[in-house]
Amino acid sequence: MSMLRLPSADVPEMEKRRFTEAEVHSKLFEKDMAALGFPPRTNTQADGEHFSEQRMLAARRLRSGKQRGYYDGLYLIGNSPVVLCELKAYEAIDSHAEFGRAVKQLQGYARSEDFAEPPPFLLLYCGKPERTRFYRRRLLADASLAATAHIGYIEKLPYRRPPQQLEAGVVERVETVVERLKADPEAEISSERAAIDELIFDLFEIRSSRAQVLDFYDTVGRAERSGEDVEALEAQAANE
Repeated sequence: MSMLRLPSADVPEMEKRRFTEAEVHSKLFEKDMAALGFPPRTNTQADGEHFSEQRMLAARRLRSGKQRGYYDGLYLIGNSPVVLCELKAYEAIDSHAEFGRAVKQLQGYARSEDFAEPPPFLLLYCGKPERTRFYRRRLLADASLAATAHIGYIEKLPYRRPPQQLEAGVVERVETVVERLKADPEAEISSERAAIDELIFDLFEIRSSRAQVLDFYDTVGRAERSGEDVEALEAQAANE
């Protein structure tokens, strides 16, 4: 299956660097979302799936007397919000600080009183694949309080084509692991696996969450299965 090429990739980089938020919206965002199958801005509520633009949301806020900031758009099915969108100028969220502020802004809009409950999906878009983020809503348990939970958003990592140097580094280490295990199935490969993990943290820019990821792996990902679990998996594999 071939990978979808978004229309924004065909716009020259030098041209995109000058794009304001409005230009990102009209020249990049709308075309990319249409390519992904989202409804065009010409759709209305009568069409079922439609996009409510910033100016309509702003007008609603003015009528209700709200003075908070405006989010940039909302995909709906009928009256039900589906994807809340926040757009930025092409180079507006290049820095870690600006990016963090944009994420908090978007999630703050989602939890505002404009919605009976936060929309199930959020999209932060500036036209750069490495800075575009798509979030889905999850109900998160609060470990500090018994029997409580809160709405949170879990980020879906974007696809990243690894730089040639990083890709070569992963391939080299994987080949080393394979050769060592061929020679000795009980070989110690923890250092090679750790080196691969470090490269992946850099690729997806999640080094700040390194401790949490490793803790999850140690406490959940490596949990030993009971004998019954193993037998059930073996039976399932045999049936398939």
